[in-house]
Amino acid sequence: MMELMHDGGQGYLAGAPIFRMIGLPERSDFCETVLKRMLMRLDDDRFRKLHNLVGEGDGYRSRYYARSEAVYLLKFACHVAAYFHRHGGAKGKTYACEVMKKAEAFLDAEMDKKFGLKIEHDCYVYDGRYYSCFAEYDRASIGMGLPYPSKYTAKLLPHVLLVAQHAITNNGWYDKDCAGEEGGCHVWYGGLYALEALQPIHECISTLKDKAEHADIVAALPTLEKAIKAMMFFLTNSNGSMTGIWHYGPTDMGECANGSFEQVLSDYLRLFGPDKSVERYYWQLPLGIGCYVGRRQSGNTYFMQYIHSMSACATYLAHSPEYLCASKRVSG
Repeated sequence: MMELMHDGGQGYLAGAPIFRMIGLPERSDFCETVLKRMLMRLDDDRFRKLHNLVGEGDGYRSRYYARSEAVYLLKFACHVAAYFHRHGGAKGKTYACEVMKKAEAFLDAEMDKKFGLKIEHDCYVYDGRYYSCFAEYDRASIGMGLPYPSKYTAKLLPHVLLVAQHAITNNGWYDKDCAGEEGGCHVWYGGLYALEALQPIHECISTLKDKAEHADIVAALPTLEKAIKAMMFFLTNSNGSMTGIWHYGPTDMGECANGSFEQVLSDYLRLFGPDKSVERYYWQLPLGIGCYVGRRQSGNTYFMQYIHSMSACATYLAHSPEYLCASKRVSG
C-alpha cells in the first residue's frame, strides 16, 4: 500500500499546481485535501510500529511491507512538503515543516540499519528506491532553507557512490543479474529508482560547489554525473540491444511508474540541459498510459490498477495543451 500511495499520490501532487495554473482552483483544492489525507498515514500507529520493526532479520521485511516500500512513502511526503512550502502561503509553510519533522523521525530510525547494495530481496532493483527517500528529504530541506549537508549526508554518500559505481560498471544497466527477474520490468526499474536517488543528491551537492569546507562531498559530483548519464542513455537508447530483451519504458511500464518517469526525465533536462533522446522519451510517455490495464485483470488487481493509474495523471497533465499554453504564458 505504501508503494501505491506513492505512485498514485504523484498524480494529485502534479494536479494541484497545474489545475490552479489553468484556472481550476476547486480541483486544485481537492488535490491538496487528498494529499493531506494521504499523509495522515504518518500519524498511524501501525505505520509507526512498522518502521520500528522493519530491518529485523536478513530480509528486512515486516509481515506486510518490504523495507524500501515502507520508506518510499517518506519520499512522497517530502515532495508534498516542498509543494506546500512553495504554494501554500504561511499555513502551507507551517504544514510543510510539520511533515518534514515527521519524515525526519522515520529517517532517523533507519540510520542504525544495514546499508549498501542489494538492500533487499537479494536484488539491486530497490537500492535507489531506498536511498531516494533521504535524497528527497535533503532536496526539500534546501528548498525550505534548512541546513545542508544534513545529518544523513556523511553516512549515505559512500553507499550512494556504490550505487553510482555499480551503474557505471554495468554501462547503465543498473540491476543486471537481478535474481532472475530480467525478463520483466526490472530491466528498467532499477535504473529508474537509482535515478530517483542520484539526481536529487547531485542537485543537492551542487549547491556546495563554492564552499571549500565541503570539498570532499563535492568530489563525488563527477562520479554521480557519469552514473546518471549512463543510466539515462541505457533507458533512452540502448535498452534492448544491451539486454537482448526489448523493454521500452514509455510503452512497457503502463501507469505504475509513469509519474516517476515524468519527474526523472524533467529533472534530468533541468539539471543537464537539452538532450534529444531524453526529450523524445519524455514526449512519448503518454504512449504507456492504458497499457497496464490489460496486464492486471485478475483478483484484486483492479483496485491496485485504479491507484496506480493516478500516477499517470502527472504525465497526462504535464502534456496537456492547457498546461503547456498556461506555462508558456507564465514563463513568458
